[in-house]
Amino acid sequence: MNAFHARRRLRTPFTLALSLTLAVPLCARAAADAAAPDAWQVTAGGGVVSRPLYAGSAQRKVSGFPLFAAQRGRYFIGSLPGTGVPAGAGAYLVQDERWQLGVGVGGDFGKPRKESDSPSLRGLGDIEASAFGTLFAHYNQGAFGARAALLRDIGGNGQGTKATFEIEGRQALGEQWMLTVAPSLTWADRGYTQTHFGISATQAAN
Repeated sequence: MNAFHARRRLRTPFTLALSLTLAVPLCARAAADAAAPDAWQVTAGGGVVSRPLYAGSAQRKVSGFPLFAAQRGRYFIGSLPGTGVPAGAGAYLVQDERWQLGVGVGGDFGKPRKESDSPSLRGLGDIEASAFGTLFAHYNQGAFGARAALLRDIGGNGQGTKATFEIEGRQALGEQWMLTVAPSLTWADRGYTQTHFGISATQAAN
């Protein structure tokens, strides 16, 4: 018997997904744009995001998240740009007014899925947090932006390789608020898909 179908199947193991994220960050600049090139520039704030309870879930959750970034020249710490990885460090290989190309390493704050998230996950266990390496590119023009990123699990926790493409529209709401709408397209390889959507023989026996 095929283990993938032996007991139950998670909702849609399809590797392409279209999602809409609505974020309303409140940011405070710790350094002016005119700061010296070798000075640290820090951005801190928060936002709100609506996303699936876990990958493949029909349920959604709304949660707040912190925004933090610090940059000195081509080097940065904080979230990995355009990847969804909340903490890491890296460097821009190309950086000008419109284009950014960079590399980085980072990780998650918590597990991407817990068995306790839903009765449908009983016996499947948790998906452990991992470390990732990334290559990313951004394009910005006024209120429009586009991002692409390639993310690879380097922590050995079965999260494979994932590629994302996102377009973004921004609208300032006064001097401190920014409204952002960003639909995205995601592709994932077999390793990622099996971890998040598949059921192994051991899991099927639980």
